Amino acid sequence: MKEKISRILLIDDDDLTNQIHETVISVWSGGKAFTKVFADATKALEYLKSSLPEELPNLILLDLNMPGMNGWDFMRKFKELNLSLPICVLSSSILKSDKENALKQSFVASFISKPLKPAHLDQLTTIL
Repeated sequence: MKEKISRILLIDDDDLTNQIHETVISVWSGGKAFTKVFADATKALEYLKSSLPEELPNLILLDLNMPGMNGWDFMRKFKELNLSLPICVLSSSILKSDKENALKQSFVASFISKPLKPAHLDQLTTIL
């Protein structure tokens, strides 16, 4: 099951959060998952545009509240790429409307409150 989540794109502007989430992913996967991290959503989009199909992630973990291009902007631009990659919104937002609006997007598989936990990744393997 864990091979379903072997290439992860993590998009969050907080370095400490990224380090914690990378560690959780590494421990959860036994060091087998490859995680590419971007603190800037614009750069993450450029990465997706320039990646070969076999390099694309099989899961995107996306924060909503970031400076510059936020998670909502990223999703609008992502839609234009016509990629069939699942996004899991990983946010500290407690707004019910954020969760509802995110889950309205066909490519959003889940909405998880930070911090990421191994149980969240287990859950994602069952819905991806």
